[in-house]
Amino acid sequence: MFLSIIIPVYNVELYIEECLNSIVKQWQEGIEVILVNDGSTDESLNLCKEFASKYSYIKLLNQVNSGVSAARNKGLAEAVGEYIWFVDSDDYLMQDALKIIEDILKRDALDILRFGFELFEDKSNKLLQIYSYAPTKILSPIDYFKKEELLIQPWAGIYNRVFLKENKLNFYKITICEDVCFNLEAYSFPSRFQVVDHVLYRYRARENSALRSAVDKNKVESVVKIITTCDSLIEKNGLKKSVLQVKKKYDYIVLLIDFLIELKDTDYEKQIWGNISYHVPLLKNDPKGLKVYKLVLRFFPNFFFYNRKRSKQKMN
Repeated sequence: MFLSIIIPVYNVELYIEECLNSIVKQWQEGIEVILVNDGSTDESLNLCKEFASKYSYIKLLNQVNSGVSAARNKGLAEAVGEYIWFVDSDDYLMQDALKIIEDILKRDALDILRFGFELFEDKSNKLLQIYSYAPTKILSPIDYFKKEELLIQPWAGIYNRVFLKENKLNFYKITICEDVCFNLEAYSFPSRFQVVDHVLYRYRARENSALRSAVDKNKVESVVKIITTCDSLIEKNGLKKSVLQVKKKYDYIVLLIDFLIELKDTDYEKQIWGNISYHVPLLKNDPKGLKVYKLVLRFFPNFFFYNRKRSKQKMN
């Protein structure tokens, strides 16, 4: 089996047919589709059953509602493909995506392949942005992220299944940004990594997505998990091999502050803010202003927090 496409499914009756049809129309021998129904309460399960009964290469798994991370992990445990593609059930594949991916991976054996995607608005189908990246030769992700950046959602990449298994890579059960933790860890290992300039995926921007929903403590603690994951990887691999993790730690500390401000729970704010590491290492290519911010954060964390808070209040 060449490729396993893993699709978590939860209450997506409006979108799942479009997603699956985008695969069916270009399916090739050696590709399996694993649908993991995560306790849907709408017509999603029945629609999945219809596709699974019609196409032998579509397998349907069920679980009680446990979240997207548990669904992806369940699908990964069942997959037999040489490569893995995590696809979201409200998105869909671009035309010829599967052929392009197969051509690339049969030419060059890779551990991780990254490609571009389109972001479009749910209701209007309006194209919002195209994310396309300069192609690279085969290199290590550690070397790539020393100089370059790209968005690190798992659906914009293909992973070698043995690589994931050998490095014990799974998704953490957190409310948001579970894909960030996954890829921060995946990119910390030496591997055969390549970026191509093909745009192969369409990502739907929905108003009720998890990241856009109201802030709660689960979302705050998800961000804390990302920060502590960065800390662990920086400590384990050293600064030279952790440029991406350093960048993301700073980004998510700022997001954590914004979440705590929105939550408006002073006691909880003190508890969370008082229990993270404020040290974000300086990088050689950091702009001067960013270096100053990092030093203020490290030595005067409360000033950094309340300065951000004042800035947010002025913006509102």
